[in-house]
Amino acid sequence: MKLKKTNCLICDRDTTKYIYICDDCYLLFDKKVEKVVKEFKYVDFAYGCFYYNPLMKELITKYKFGNKRYLSKLFSEQMIERIFKENLHKTCDLTISVPIHKDTKKERGFNQIELIEKYINEITKITPSINNLIKTKLTKEQARLRESE
Repeated sequence: MKLKKTNCLICDRDTTKYIYICDDCYLLFDKKVEKVVKEFKYVDFAYGCFYYNPLMKELITKYKFGNKRYLSKLFSEQMIERIFKENLHKTCDLTISVPIHKDTKKERGFNQIELIEKYINEITKITPSINNLIKTKLTKEQARLRESE
């Protein structure tokens, strides 16, 4: 999937196999390989790409709250790898990004999930579901919730 030469978005070294991450940083990711198995009412199955570890926490925090929009490419690339590995691009009807409240979007300046979804849709050709979900209630950010919440 290598399209062009760039530097790693984590350490700034040259990349080889991937576009946005070098081989050494890639090894730091705690890759999730199994399906997410839960009984969802309207979802047949789900996949995760990473386990939530200190590196992932740091990158997600920088992306969401530190206005590091360029990290969307890093997350997207890893998700696209999983989509092709599982052949989901052949069986998936559409992608639905989880909406954020308009006040949250105004505060952050962007919807982090929409950026990831846009790049995934460009590469995989999976149709995005646009503006079908609207978040009307301003709730606490997940990062600020206690585990019991």
